[in-house]
Amino acid sequence: MRGPEINTLALIIVDMQNDFVHPEGGFAHFVREALAAGIDLPFLMGTTPYIQRLADAFRAAGRPVVYVAQKVKPDYSDA
Repeated sequence: MRGPEINTLALIIVDMQNDFVHPEGGFAHFVREALAAGIDLPFLMGTTPYIQRLADAFRAAGRPVVYVAQKVKPDYSDA
């Protein structure tokens, strides 16, 4: 069995914009109002440094890093 082909890999980072991972972002406000959902916001926000390290490693290896941002209505009715 072969492993990953490093020369063909890209890192795809989804939804790491401030609205989702910043304490004052829209998603954080939504989570605080929907406590019954049980969303672990500190955990989600704590992923940022790890994703940054991974992105840095991909760039250092000469591999592409692609960011995908989702845009939704302020009330998340189209999420």
